[in-house]
Amino acid sequence: STAPSSIFHIDRLNLRSNNIDVPRMMRTVDALIKLMPPADKSAQPSEIPVAIQDGSFNIRNIVSPPLTLTSTTGRFNFHRSILRLFSLNTSTLGGRVNGRIRVNLMNTMINAQLNGEHFDVEKALLEVLQMKDAISGMASFKTDLEINGAAKNQTEQMKGINGAIDFEILDGQLGPFGKLENLILAENIRESQFFQTALGGVINNLTQIQTSRFDRLTGHVVMDKGVAKLAPLTSKGPVMCMHIFGDINVITNEADMKLRAKLGSQIANMLGPLAAINPINLVKATPGLNVGAAKMFAIFCEVLTPKEMAEIPEFDEKFGVMSTTNFQIVLRGSTLKPLSMIKSFKWLATAGQMEAAEEFIATLPEADPENPNASLEEILAKQAEEERLANQNFVQKGARKFKEFFTKDKK
Repeated sequence: STAPSSIFHIDRLNLRSNNIDVPRMMRTVDALIKLMPPADKSAQPSEIPVAIQDGSFNIRNIVSPPLTLTSTTGRFNFHRSILRLFSLNTSTLGGRVNGRIRVNLMNTMINAQLNGEHFDVEKALLEVLQMKDAISGMASFKTDLEINGAAKNQTEQMKGINGAIDFEILDGQLGPFGKLENLILAENIRESQFFQTALGGVINNLTQIQTSRFDRLTGHVVMDKGVAKLAPLTSKGPVMCMHIFGDINVITNEADMKLRAKLGSQIANMLGPLAAINPINLVKATPGLNVGAAKMFAIFCEVLTPKEMAEIPEFDEKFGVMSTTNFQIVLRGSTLKPLSMIKSFKWLATAGQMEAAEEFIATLPEADPENPNASLEEILAKQAEEERLANQNFVQKGARKFKEFFTKDKK
């Protein structure tokens, strides 16, 4: 056909810019779309009548709150209102990003398949999600996300991010809820009369150990309408290995998660009265066992299946063979107040370990109602003394009866 094309074709286009404001640009695109004649309801939606065969870009700064991208380069093409960016390279938050992005300018939906490396996690979480002291370390990541580019504010922006993020963080540290001395201050522990007096000394000992350090933390996160589903996060460190799963609402900063951890028994045994009610330790009849607390051990334990237990990572071989034990923390509440999130501490055990502990508990004497914190040795000593006194009274009473009998007979 010799008829002129209704689409304006560009074979080659090179873009250079010092600054681009993405929200302003999207508002301009939205205004242009509104100026286009309305499409017949029976016809296909209107498209931008421009096609770019091959293009390149080099932009010094791109502002897309809460992010600023620098030194952004790549190639692109444009056809049927779809902008495709590829061979993309940019820098933000101290790291580098590469990959490809597809943008539908008619509905402003964005698909981002990106890879990033050398990111300062602490800085990124603070600037993007306002999460302070949550995680530190250097991260790399891979994303496959659908993003609503028409979002008019940060709340809509967070709701409009859907898809998956996989990441790895090296040589880092978890925030307050990664420190063992904070985890044992869970609400159920603080409110128990059996542990209140002893926790101070236990915490002082633990503060000397970097329990929140990790060598490697990996995660698979699914973003769904403003909720980050941790599925899961796992870490390996010199003191603890962790398996974390649950949800974080990145709009309200509310979380509902469980942290299951493996701890070297040498460190676990530093937990004083808490260590004593660990089902693994109970059957050892550790000296100084608090009988009252021991009889309530099931309240501070949770049974897992072997499959669930196996999800908790093992220590790296470089640390050698070590005896370990497992526990669980329930984290619920505002991520802006990490310590208030720690709701529950429980030891983890298999059904067999729980059964063995229950059988041992059945052999213990009753707790002393006058001294709820009495140890097994103290209760046994008290019982022995009571028995001695009872026997002494019996002998004395018998002697009196015997004396009275013979005195009466003489009369």
